[in-house]
Amino acid sequence: MKTICFETSNKIEWVQKIASIVSLYSETYTEKIIIDFYPKIKSKELRPFHLTSLACLIQYCADRHISVSMSQNNKDVCYYICEVCGFSTYWKLGKQHAISKTPKIFSLWKIDNGEKDIFASEVTSYFKRNINKDKDFTPISMSLAEAYNNVFDHANAKGNAFSVISYDDKFKKINVAICDFGISIPNSVNAFLEDKRSDAEAIEIATLKNFTVKSQKNNRGFGLDNILTNSDNVRVFSKGACLIKINGKQQTFSMPFDFSGTLIDFDIDLSNLEDEDVLTDFDF
Repeated sequence: MKTICFETSNKIEWVQKIASIVSLYSETYTEKIIIDFYPKIKSKELRPFHLTSLACLIQYCADRHISVSMSQNNKDVCYYICEVCGFSTYWKLGKQHAISKTPKIFSLWKIDNGEKDIFASEVTSYFKRNINKDKDFTPISMSLAEAYNNVFDHANAKGNAFSVISYDDKFKKINVAICDFGISIPNSVNAFLEDKRSDAEAIEIATLKNFTVKSQKNNRGFGLDNILTNSDNVRVFSKGACLIKINGKQQTFSMPFDFSGTLIDFDIDLSNLEDEDVLTDFDF
């Protein structure tokens, strides 16, 4: 039995911790893993970014028949993840999504190509019900559709891909995170170009408008350009590189570790969304 402890909720350090666990358990083991969290981590610090990547890690272990449990040393974090966000019932019942106990979190959802239409409908209903029924959420829907199609068309994640959406009522922002343990954006781009670019260069190429590796018929590309255009803050971790856009400033840089797959995290300010057009009666 091995205890793995997350020391901080800092996003880069969190991703690095997950990357180190994946490299440690690259094969099938019978060893049991206990996930723990330092007392200084508070549940209010955990965002969709943390939840989706943690979900991919748990699924990664489950696919290798590695038993995973969560320590209750940090009761606040354990209760939030397992009960409030529904992680416990998700893996126990084997459903496509967890049942969140707070309107601030749209349930953890396993990304499945066969259920993307159901997911889109559920997301729209969630926005209308919990955020603002009069806003036009089309830009968000478009960004989500492109991001999910990236998982279906490029990632080859073999079922290990999750999404979480949250709403911050104080700052009026929607936060979306999508994580998969697939082949990564750099590997996909380099395979298509038949060239060896650095991971950072490959992600930059993937952000170009309408860039596509043509992995599927009628494929529109990675959708990163759409997300960068419609979102305020964006973070993309994939393999050995990270793209960050904060307050309009964008930078891509190399990381000292490899993250399996891709983690996309972005915010959309509700004030930037237009009111939905409502058709009214008119006379001929």
